[in-house]
Amino acid sequence: MVLTVAAVFGQELAFSRFAPSDRLGLSADFNYAESEWAFIMHDLVHIIAFCAFTVVLARGSQTLAWLGAGWLILSSLADMTYVAIQLSFNSQAASSGNGVGSAVPFPGLELMTSTLDVVQAFAGLTGFAFLAFAVFKVSGQARIAGWFVLLGLPLGVVQLIETGINRNDTGFLDIWITPGTEFIQHAALAWFFLSCAFRKHKNLDSFRAPSKPVRNVAQGDIPKPRSFVTWSSS
Repeated sequence: MVLTVAAVFGQELAFSRFAPSDRLGLSADFNYAESEWAFIMHDLVHIIAFCAFTVVLARGSQTLAWLGAGWLILSSLADMTYVAIQLSFNSQAASSGNGVGSAVPFPGLELMTSTLDVVQAFAGLTGFAFLAFAVFKVSGQARIAGWFVLLGLPLGVVQLIETGINRNDTGFLDIWITPGTEFIQHAALAWFFLSCAFRKHKNLDSFRAPSKPVRNVAQGDIPKPRSFVTWSSS
């Protein structure tokens, strides 16, 4: 969640000074570099969080849960690659002397980014569709957290629709809607894992054996020895 906030505000600060198409200006901006690295680290945390939640969903349907997790991992990897390419080629635009607003600093860049865009949207939509069936098979707090996680399903539909549109024209979706949805997902997962940890700790305390009272030898609190010999009078 902290990475999401850092990435969004870092990108907003960068875009307040430079246009999204100004690769030369963005390549020298610290806030833009910080936001891109925050997005990459966010995707790594995204993968770990969903893998951990998949272990819980696998209790209901192991096949559906891990199929969904696999597609979501592919989606996150595609997004990480997209961000890394953008960050790398912005730096190349600055070093090679391309003019401000250069749209294609490298041959084939548009094809690479558009392909990654489609893969990220399609894999994300497919993964959340599988997770939806897995969420229906669990109950309790896992299902509640699953409903918030499934906010990614309508978001995936919107992302798939806007894949053919230039990302400069979908800035509000990419900068606010997508990170905001993922912020809610991670908050729900954090609540679920913290509640599980608290419940486990509470159960351990309830089943813990009571400690034996300490005997005070100085005050004569010594147990009497048990006699096993019975004397009979004749």
